[in-house]
Amino acid sequence: MKPNKEDIEQFYDLLSHDGETNLRVFKGGKVKNIFTKGKEDFVNKCLFYNKDHDVYAGVNERSASGTKTVDVVKVKNFFLDIDPIREKGVNATKEQFTHAKTVAGKIIKEYPNVTKILSGNGFHLYYKIKTIILDGKNRESEQLKRKALMNDFAKKFGTKEVKIDSVHDFARVMRVAGTVSF
Repeated sequence: MKPNKEDIEQFYDLLSHDGETNLRVFKGGKVKNIFTKGKEDFVNKCLFYNKDHDVYAGVNERSASGTKTVDVVKVKNFFLDIDPIREKGVNATKEQFTHAKTVAGKIIKEYPNVTKILSGNGFHLYYKIKTIILDGKNRESEQLKRKALMNDFAKKFGTKEVKIDSVHDFARVMRVAGTVSF
């Protein structure tokens, strides 16, 4: 399987970063932070590293060379990570994947304006929101609001077969759509 350049480009567009984007690449238990400027740089670095690395991106825009929550300066998306409940490190069965797909479908039916991305074992749902500019005054309160909203989604849509992972932290990285797993 090869990375899909078009999907990577669409993922970059979804992020809508004005400045640089933090890529986090993983190989053999080692992590490396890569910083990209613009779509072409993002796509080229994803393709280069995805030859033998797992490639993730910070979904929220950070200050230059930022990797931590305190470095996040803008939030433009609300996202959900929907996964079947299974043993850690084990791929979802077809039945488990179908359960995740059903839950994603229920969420989309109720909250339709979304970008749905296959995450491998489940789905990521990305909702565009009004841009939130973060600073030292509102960061904690905005993070708490996000956490409460995630908990509400988990309670409402989680099942005994499917969980809505808590991805409320602003420094969260998610797998870049169109890249392959190693």
